Parts: sequence; structure tokens; C-alpha cells
Amino acid sequence: MSRISMEEPPLNVVQSLLQAFHPHAEELGFFLNWSRFRQSIASSMPPLPVLKMSVYLWGANLSGSDSLTTDEANFLASALRHAMSPPGQQLHHVIQLIQASVLISTYFFRQNRVMEGQYHAGTAVSLSMAVGLHKIRSSNANSATFVAGVVHPPPVDQIEEGERIRAFWAVFFLSTCWSVSSELVSAITSDNGMQVDTPWPLDMMQYERVSPPHILSDAH
Repeated sequence: MSRISMEEPPLNVVQSLLQAFHPHAEELGFFLNWSRFRQSIASSMPPLPVLKMSVYLWGANLSGSDSLTTDEANFLASALRHAMSPPGQQLHHVIQLIQASVLISTYFFRQNRVMEGQYHAGTAVSLSMAVGLHKIRSSNANSATFVAGVVHPPPVDQIEEGERIRAFWAVFFLSTCWSVSSELVSAITSDNGMQVDTPWPLDMMQYERVSPPHILSDAH
């Protein structure tokens, strides 16, 4: 049995997992603000378990430490179990599930487990479309308070809007990669009538520096 038998690893293990994951986060499709994510781990409002376990999974995989890689299968099993739980009606929880789905799909892609990877990529695409991440700042966006039953408040600041923008494009890139590898048409394409109005993504550091909203509108 793994020495990490509890759902949440000890703090020192979490720190090691985060340190192993962080240098590779961008290339693996991590689109959230890293500082906010890391601070939330030990806060009174932590990320969804599926997101934490997905990050821990990659941390174990990338750690190069025998003591951590032995728990990789446990983190995967936990992430998959939590992925079955609905995220609720809060948009930030839906975006966290999208982030977890991207990380899990990328993990399966790296492991050459195509069917499983496509399933989680499909989850990310479906959730992104359902909450309108492809219509951020669009004149055609649904102005209703609820989109697909999810509370859809305006972003509290530029960083939060940046996370939403980067979420869509991370999913778009993931879907495109899977379509190329499987020789299938991407689920996000103009060929099936999909119109994307979301601005091009910026580096997260730019969202941290930007204040006036009109600057982001120039990124179309």
C-alpha cells in the first residue's frame, strides 16, 4: 500500500508535487493563475478535488522521485473518481473541472491511452461550449445570467477574465491536437458552424499587469 493513503497528501508532499509540476505547467495546458491556485490549496476554499489530484498526478509523474512516482496510480484513480462528480452551478468550479479534464487528457495522451484521453478532451470541449467560453466579449454572447444552468457572473478582475480566455484556447489547442493524432475533425471548428469570438490569449503575466479592460479587447 502506498505511504500516501489519505485523500490529501501531507503538506510537505504537496509542496514537492507542486514544485515538480510548475515548470511544466504551461506546456501541459495549465491555464489558471498559478499564484492564486497555489494559495488556494491550503485555504478555506480549496480547488475542486479533481483539479488538485490532476495536478498531483502530473507532479508525481514529473518528480523523478521514486517515493512520489509510486503514488502516481493512486492520484490518477482519485482524479478519475472525482471527475465523475458534477461541478455544480458556479462558473469557477466548471472552469476548474475543465482545467482538470485538460490535464487528465494530456496525461493520457502522453501515456498513449487514446480512448481515455479523447473522452476527457471531449468533456473539456463540452463544458467550454456549454458555458460560452467561445463567446467571451462577443456581441453575440448570451446576455442571460445563467448559461447552461451555470451562474455566469462577470469576472472580478482581469486575471479572472484571463483565466476564462486561456481556458477556451487551451481546450481548443487540446481538441486540435487530438483531432490530428486521431485523424478526426476537431469538435471546435468553423466547419461545423462554430463561431469563436473569444480574444486571443495573453501570457498570464500580462493579465496580472493589465488594468483597463479595453486593452484586452484589442487581443481579438
